[in-house]
Amino acid sequence: MIKLALFDLAGTSITDNNDVAKVFIQTLHDYSIHCSIEEINTVMGIPKRIAISTLIDNQSIVHNINKNELIDNIYRSFIKNMKEHYTSIQPVTSIDNIEAVFTELYNQGIMIYFDTGFPREIADIIIDLVGWKNYDWYTGVITADDVENGRPAPDMVYEAMRICSIESSDAIVKIGDTPSDMKEGVSAGCAAIIGVTYGSHSAEDLMNSGSTHIAHNTAELSTIILTLHHDN
Repeated sequence: MIKLALFDLAGTSITDNNDVAKVFIQTLHDYSIHCSIEEINTVMGIPKRIAISTLIDNQSIVHNINKNELIDNIYRSFIKNMKEHYTSIQPVTSIDNIEAVFTELYNQGIMIYFDTGFPREIADIIIDLVGWKNYDWYTGVITADDVENGRPAPDMVYEAMRICSIESSDAIVKIGDTPSDMKEGVSAGCAAIIGVTYGSHSAEDLMNSGSTHIAHNTAELSTIILTLHHDN
């Protein structure tokens, strides 16, 4: 029996038309670091400071400040730009029909929780803007700020288990749209790891990263989770 469904935010539960990648690209460009969407996608889902560090390491650019200071500056700019994007440029919207999925799972006795590579201040803005705290199925969100190690480490899954009083990860299904989501689920020993292809990565990318199931839309996603729930 599945007791908890742990959903990623951007690209899985929240619409993301490469919005995060585009903000990342513009922010890095302001620091003379030039990356493609493909390069950005390789670090999607992981804590943003680590993502920035990885992207800097991939660039053969000499900067006039030390790396840690550069990371801090880029990180602060990214947070500022992401806040502006979500509050002024592109309003936050949920994936079509995903709230119906949450409701259906909740009505079947499955708890709904979220985890994200975003810092707490961005995650809270997203949750407030979509109004999910008004729904019975909303339990909470864990961010990279809340644990020692972000994805692909299992820390956020374990924190969800602690908060929701889940004794074993084999009662959890992890859902996401990035390889780091899949690897997180694998490292935590989740009962199932579902990759959704309506986000940032292909089915091949997700399967190569450890997904046990692939959902191409929210209807398939709901069916997979409920089948797992009733079969165990």
